[in-house]
Amino acid sequence: MMKRFWLQLKGMGIMFFLPILGYLLFIPFCVMILNRNVEEVEQRFFTAQHMCYQFIPILSTIWMYMFQKEYVEGEGREILILGRKIPLFSFIYWILNLPFILASLHILKDTEGYREDLFYEMLVASFMICGLVFFLNFAISSIALSILLVVLYIWLSNVDIENVLVFRDGLQDVQQASQYLYVVLKGGGLMSGHAAVYTAMGALFWLCGLFKARRL
Repeated sequence: MMKRFWLQLKGMGIMFFLPILGYLLFIPFCVMILNRNVEEVEQRFFTAQHMCYQFIPILSTIWMYMFQKEYVEGEGREILILGRKIPLFSFIYWILNLPFILASLHILKDTEGYREDLFYEMLVASFMICGLVFFLNFAISSIALSILLVVLYIWLSNVDIENVLVFRDGLQDVQQASQYLYVVLKGGGLMSGHAAVYTAMGALFWLCGLFKARRL
């Protein structure tokens, strides 16, 4: 199994380093630029948190996309599928992200004091998003469409909620807000007791992806 895993990593070539560069260079650089004139500690943290929510979920999917592409769209996928361990390798590629996510948060000095909580949020978010990717790749058999849907979902998750919800007579529709929070990654959901909901959604996506992959 390790030999196969090593061959997969070699097959990714230089693209293997893309998520690592994203975690260790791109996110910290963007936060540094955005916070260069910000002195308030709380605002600096919110900027770092927003960048994490915006980029870490999608970065966590890159290895999975590269690994699953040949199985989903490759011309010889019938041959490749024989003897495969797609679910196991997919899960390993998600796990592989975690030390780099943690390292990214340690580089971001503005997360100090909130690092453990933010890592837990990113753990849940990446678990759910990778599960969604696993399911979509084999459900629709199109990597491009899967990427489009996932990026769109993450983008919508980071839209300012006050600009999305409908206001009636100057009052926020509380019921609509509650429904929205359970659908998106942000909006206060992961920072509250709702994390279990997203974890359950992620587990469901992983199970559905496993079912779809085994039916190929």
